Amino acid sequence: MKFKAVIFWLVIVSINLAQSKIIQDGDTYYFADRIIVKYKNSQPSLGKISNQFANKFGITEETETYSNIKDESTESNELKKIHTLKFSSPFNPIYIIKEIKKQKNIEWAEPHYLYELTFDPNDQVYDTLVTYEDSLKMMHLKVINAKQAWDINQGSEDVIIAIVDTGIDWLHEDLADNIWNNPGEIDNNGIDDDGNGYIDDIRGWDFGGLSGTPDNNPNEDRADHGTHVAGLASAVTNNGIGIASIGFNTKLMAVKTSIDNIRNRWYCSYCIRL
Repeated sequence: MKFKAVIFWLVIVSINLAQSKIIQDGDTYYFADRIIVKYKNSQPSLGKISNQFANKFGITEETETYSNIKDESTESNELKKIHTLKFSSPFNPIYIIKEIKKQKNIEWAEPHYLYELTFDPNDQVYDTLVTYEDSLKMMHLKVINAKQAWDINQGSEDVIIAIVDTGIDWLHEDLADNIWNNPGEIDNNGIDDDGNGYIDDIRGWDFGGLSGTPDNNPNEDRADHGTHVAGLASAVTNNGIGIASIGFNTKLMAVKTSIDNIRNRWYCSYCIRL
């Protein structure tokens, strides 16, 4: 009874998926009513699949996936063995693929995958753009064609961006997961573990300190500049909150160069220089 219940559930789920015509599995998309197969022998036809299989899964159409190939080279003949099978049954293509691989003349079988032409992150400000102010926040990404760049590369955790500024609020919800942590340093043990001349430089270094004395706490206590710059460089992208950023997955190192007790003067003169 339990086995029958599981099969029933799978069929019901597959019916719902088939009605949508496209199945989403995480970040992967594929058609709900077709699969791609490659035969072992040339000039395949439905007759090469058992009638029992064809009837069970309601195979309604078979076409050459690469029907425009005219030459007779070895590579072309291999491509001609690849066919698209459409079916009317409610089963998930993954299950059909598992079963069709048992047929003697099948070399391989795969879903008919779909790929997005351009990547659109789901971050709130980028994805919604409800207000004119929101559109201005994301305008820089449009100007530099960031979306097209993300189709090629979405950053790397091996890349570290040093934000030389007024520090970074590394607990910010849209930055925390992209904050660099020094792998060679043990937190708060008072020892320069990696031998780089800085003790407990876990997330970076504060060269300005409270009154000009450097320390290992480059946190920005007033998150109005360094944190903003860090967000533009590499806020966590496609996490459903906040903004999207150029760096996407790259790490952020906090390099604080402002002095806390004269920070406003430094900050304002910096703005004037801009």
